[in-house]
Amino acid sequence: MENSLATLQKVFEALGQEIRLRLFLILCTNSFCVCELEELFHVSQPAISRHLNILKEAGLVTDTRKGQWVFYRANPEELKTLLAGFAEGWREPLRAFGEMEEFGEKIQALAQNPKIPCALERER
Repeated sequence: MENSLATLQKVFEALGQEIRLRLFLILCTNSFCVCELEELFHVSQPAISRHLNILKEAGLVTDTRKGQWVFYRANPEELKTLLAGFAEGWREPLRAFGEMEEFGEKIQALAQNPKIPCALERER
């Protein structure tokens, strides 16, 4: 998983709904098929499948086919890697995330020539 704002956004959006966060945490404990998750959550099979697909697209869940059954399991190492990259990037986000580079010059220009009243107040 690449260390980019788009990737971070996809992961945070995937975990941003309580049911998907709960699904992810349950899938960290073991692998489950959709019918088991349907029973655990009392949610329809299509709804569970949709949530699992969002988690899978974010790289947080993997699936394994065994006969007619598909078992889902969390991919916590992928999340760990992503969060480690995010933590590194947090120190210097303008360099760590290519999409943020454009703000570097703008921030420098604001620091050198504060025209906004709040920037002038900050210096007091």
